[in-house]
Amino acid sequence: NCQQTACLNNNPNDEIEIVYDLSSTERIQVRYFTREEPPNTATTDRYRLMKRIRRCTNSDCTAFAGNDIQAENPVADYIHDLQFTAARGDCAAAGSQWGCGTQRNAMPNSVTSQCENVHNDPGLLTSTGLASNVLDGNRFTIYSCDNANPASQNVSGFGGINMGNGGLLKFTFPNRMRLISANIFFATNIDGGDRNASNTPTNWSFPYADKRRFASQIVFHANDLECVFNPAVHNDCQVGDHEFLTTPSDSANGANFATINFTSGNNNQIDYMVFDELDVKIQDPEKICQYNGGNPNVCFGDADTNFYTLTDIEFFGEVYDGILAPYEIETSVLVRSPNEHGNIARSVGLGFQSPITIGDRLVNWNDLFLRDTFTSSVLVRNLYYASQ
Repeated sequence: NCQQTACLNNNPNDEIEIVYDLSSTERIQVRYFTREEPPNTATTDRYRLMKRIRRCTNSDCTAFAGNDIQAENPVADYIHDLQFTAARGDCAAAGSQWGCGTQRNAMPNSVTSQCENVHNDPGLLTSTGLASNVLDGNRFTIYSCDNANPASQNVSGFGGINMGNGGLLKFTFPNRMRLISANIFFATNIDGGDRNASNTPTNWSFPYADKRRFASQIVFHANDLECVFNPAVHNDCQVGDHEFLTTPSDSANGANFATINFTSGNNNQIDYMVFDELDVKIQDPEKICQYNGGNPNVCFGDADTNFYTLTDIEFFGEVYDGILAPYEIETSVLVRSPNEHGNIARSVGLGFQSPITIGDRLVNWNDLFLRDTFTSSVLVRNLYYASQ
């Protein structure tokens, strides 16, 4: 409830910073905070509500231009207590609940594989074999596993499940999450050639996909720690067998990636599972294009190499990290009169009197001042509508 700078000055009140964009190149910060009156008073129950507007010079608004758009100015006086209470419906910061995490890209802590083999036809690739290559964001490095390697046979997923043959990657994540989508990246054109915006292989230009896979079969399986359910669709969920098979292929528009959507509509599938470890198995050997060597050199079919390969992968999900991004902000203010009134003290929260609540804090007093409370709430529209 108490920001560090305020606490250092014995100020029990909250403060809030609002950041918004005036344009694509101009970001503004508006800060509301209280300051003791008179200034630098060690103990007081009188604060002024101040407002300051600054122009940010970096994306996270930790640096500012030299001149304020609006210098510190008082907005209200005789503030006894001020609180900003953040909420998001009935979400709690702790635990896992559908819609109560943060939807974002989720970077794994680590990735490992028992089967790592150098590719026998690397072309322009700069690194092959290593599982870590799938997280480096570099299309010139790939993971590869030789299907002759015994470690690719009857691979064991989390919980000892037999996932059959393939190149198995095991990912660990720093926080619990549920999976929403993933991007699978391809290195199909790094050796040259072009797909020519076509899904028909005979239209491709050599050596596109001559050495690198253009399609894949991938199985996802999580260590289901618990499950969460979408209350708009289901009343509960079930933890159970939830292997998810998908068949991504390089995109015809030249983006070199495919997006996998894990929305199943079922309450026992991977999109309802909460996990912190994930199995990703490349199920099929590398599928490449066969060219006829003529003029023009035409891709007339496909063939499999001996390698299970993956270029890069990105995960997007709802992360349950204990940080609750609020959609509603409630402002609670307790204001006292400038002067004392009458000669009988008004007691609140002492003796037989019940304290009053400001935000989530109980307050009390016993003096001759008059006091009043004000409460308002606002919806953070961009966060709220982005979640719908």
